[in-house]
Order: sequence, then C-alpha cells, then structure tokens
Amino acid sequence: MRKEIIDKYQIRFENLKIDLGRGPNNEKLIDININDLGGFLISIKKPDYYTSELLLDIARALEGPETEEGIEKGGTTVLFYIHKTRTDFYSNYSDDFFSIPTIDFKEIVIGWRDFLLQPPLDGAKR
Repeated sequence: MRKEIIDKYQIRFENLKIDLGRGPNNEKLIDININDLGGFLISIKKPDYYTSELLLDIARALEGPETEEGIEKGGTTVLFYIHKTRTDFYSNYSDDFFSIPTIDFKEIVIGWRDFLLQPPLDGAKR
C-alpha cells in the first residue's frame, strides 16, 4: 500500500471495540469519502476476496486495452466499472458518480486487505 494514496483520499482504517449488548466485539472499519465505496469494502471483510478476485480484476484492467464498458463489480451500495486508467463509481441509492485513477483504487483495496489481515488492537483473533 502506498501511504500517499491513502493520505490523498483522507482514508482512515480503524479497529473499534463495539458492544451491542452481547459483549464486546472487535470491528474493522474504513472511513473513506468516495460515494458508497466504504460501505462496499466494509461489507466484504474477507481478505481472500480481494486477493483472488478484485485485485485480479484490477490487474486485468490495468494490463489490458482500454474498453468502453470496463469490468463491472459492486454490491448493494455501489456499482463500479474498472477501466485501464480510471474506475467509475455509481451509488445504488442516488445519482452520484465519482471517478478515480484505477491505480489509486488498487492501492485503496490493497490497504484495506492488508488492514483486514492485521490482528485487532487487543490481540483477539477476530
């Protein structure tokens, strides 16, 4: 992960201990101001997904020819199209549209995946 990209988008990765009445639970969160990208990333807390699927799609887009349609990905909060030079994000709840360089998107995904692989602050295994 390149820290300058994380700083550029003012991204924060947080370990929080949350108690919803069933005892404390460790949660990993990302604070990012790109449409609903934070919600999408938080909804998938499986590092293997990023390594074996999303990062491979990003690499395919970066290495291949520029295409009009791009590689479509997304979830319940955001739909995005990965192109060679840019990734376009569309909110599923509004008409919001946002675009960032695909290389920046790759670094954000790497940062989130690497953060998920770190143990929580209190050393718990979750």
